[in-house]
Amino acid sequence: MPELPPGLHPGMRASFILADGTVFDGELEWARKGWAKLRGEAGIILINSAHIAVIKPLGPLAVEDEDETDADLPRPRSNDRATLAGPTAPGRAWADDDLRRLENGDAGQ
Repeated sequence: MPELPPGLHPGMRASFILADGTVFDGELEWARKGWAKLRGEAGIILINSAHIAVIKPLGPLAVEDEDETDADLPRPRSNDRATLAGPTAPGRAWADDDLRRLENGDAGQ
């Protein structure tokens, strides 16, 4: 079931325009689990969000608060650079001197 867009809050006035062109105006009581409860001139209406084509706010939208899980994390800075684990390429098990000795035939000496 599609969720309603962020910014909708209880008490806001809005026009809900359905895909077939039907318009419902009123005050939003709640919106969750793909449904919106709207109180209008015709009484209380439950609207399935799968049928909504347009939501036109008749007042200001709510300002979204910062997500609490992200609020405690430090913000990345441009001077935080990744550091290399070591000066050699990963997976290289031999030192250059050992490879030169093997090439010249001086392996066990």
